[in-house]
Amino acid sequence: MAKRRKTNNLSVGINGRHVGTFERYGATHAFTYDDEWLSAEYAHPISLSMPLTKKRHTGDLVRFYFDNLLPDDIEIRKLIVDRVGAYSTDTMDLLSEIGRDCVGSLSLTPEPVDGFDELKLEAMSHADIEAHLRNTVRRKTLGMDDDDVFRISLAGAQEKTALTLHESKWHRPLGTTPTTHIFKLPIHDLENGLKLTNSVDNEWFCLRFMHHLGFNVAHADIHTYGGQKALVVERFDRQQGKDGLIYRLTQEDMCQALGRAGQSKYEANGGPGASEIANLLRFSTDSENDMYQFFLAQYVFWLLMGIDGHAKNFSVYLDHTGHWLTPLYDVISAYPFRNQFRRKELRMAMKVMSKSNHYIWADIQMRHWKSHAAKTFLNDELAMGYIEALNAEIDVALSKTFADASEDFDQETGELIAEGVLPKARI
Repeated sequence: MAKRRKTNNLSVGINGRHVGTFERYGATHAFTYDDEWLSAEYAHPISLSMPLTKKRHTGDLVRFYFDNLLPDDIEIRKLIVDRVGAYSTDTMDLLSEIGRDCVGSLSLTPEPVDGFDELKLEAMSHADIEAHLRNTVRRKTLGMDDDDVFRISLAGAQEKTALTLHESKWHRPLGTTPTTHIFKLPIHDLENGLKLTNSVDNEWFCLRFMHHLGFNVAHADIHTYGGQKALVVERFDRQQGKDGLIYRLTQEDMCQALGRAGQSKYEANGGPGASEIANLLRFSTDSENDMYQFFLAQYVFWLLMGIDGHAKNFSVYLDHTGHWLTPLYDVISAYPFRNQFRRKELRMAMKVMSKSNHYIWADIQMRHWKSHAAKTFLNDELAMGYIEALNAEIDVALSKTFADASEDFDQETGELIAEGVLPKARI
């Protein structure tokens, strides 16, 4: 597809309201809030890293925030350039083509969008969805073709696309119409030889297990279209209004909130760690609950051998009242493929803090969690009491998770995870 002209500014909108302008000056990126947005009673920042102000935000904070809206994989970005005709893989150039429906509430367009458009939807049959998913796998461009009517941006490295559920039927959204569900496809064998082909079953099991432990998690179901299995995840940054419209909810991941590049999402690579995230949650609108949920989530990730709980896998909502933790998402266990690693290769995305720091999964002991709680601003005795209560629910939660499984679920994957979790919880 022919390349488009280079764009140097984009309107940033939320639910039909102009919020500000994303600009590029040579190699510098900038964002400026609109005066009308700043004066509105419902005004809130698009990011905790870019507070409401009349002054222009510039530099890495701006670039990092907007770049975090895009797929992580540079090869996927290159394929998107080829598919949709973006000028380059630069953040501005990509978002000018696929920024109409991003993670969170933002819609990036060449000109400000004045008010809500009516929903523009194209109905999809079961066969249409199967073809769409196969196209997503084959082209690795989030399901986008070169027809210029379906444009979305989803962060992460996994092959995925997104569709809209409206009046109990699936649709392809057109223009700036929001998507409501993300379709995550099985992760194919990685270049290092790691086999994650049952990732759909794995993530469903982990999320459902955590739900039965009392966590607020993204709702997900396994669907199969033809021979193509997908994890269909309900977007928690979307809300159906009484007026029939679909509203976008502002959210951002911890790399965005704390002004870090997505490439630094792992703490060992300079990304945010548990204490930094916990400190941000100290000032949330539901701080005590958020801080303990975050702490317990890290503990359950350890139980699950969930070694990919990095900063981009924790997010907060934002509105004019403040910020608070979103549902948990993107949880996957290494137990089903642990034999593909040497023992010391399994490292947690964030260190567990005790007298020394522990990244290696096998080195982390139950006693370390008490010190970790204290270092994340919690009452360590109360935190360990919560762990004890959670451990008492493990058997029941696993049983309920297996009971919820559909015929499409791979039972062996669930059994491998359960066999790994139970001994850890009884240490």
